[in-house]
Amino acid sequence: IQSLQEFCSTSINSSTSCISFIGSSYCFDRRLINSNSLFDKITNTIFLGVSGPIQFSANTTDRTNGTYYLAQNVQPSGNGINYMSVLEWSQSNEWEISTESVIIWPGNTLIPPIDHAILSGVTLRIGVIESSRFTMVQDII
Repeated sequence: IQSLQEFCSTSINSSTSCISFIGSSYCFDRRLINSNSLFDKITNTIFLGVSGPIQFSANTTDRTNGTYYLAQNVQPSGNGINYMSVLEWSQSNEWEISTESVIIWPGNTLIPPIDHAILSGVTLRIGVIESSRFTMVQDII
């Protein structure tokens, strides 16, 4: 959507729609006029998605900078709980510590524990969210 907005805002001929098609009315026989220009806008688009940085390339079918991990601190708030980013990892930047967030340690304190927690009789819940990749490939001849 970002690429399409930029493509339409820089359209050379403003008297016609930026998304004009040629071909029959049958959807699989239609082609976008100026599709190369739109493709260039898509390959130059970079943004942060929910699963990490997104950037497209003409030579790959997956994101160009691959894997992205985020460690978050679960903190109580007036509305329930908040998830505060404390550590991020990506292939392009490796490990980065978030300086914007304050870590709330067990016991609702800002002071890190000096030893390890004793987990006897405590139920420990660890959540790992895994998202599957989405790839769509289409060849137009």
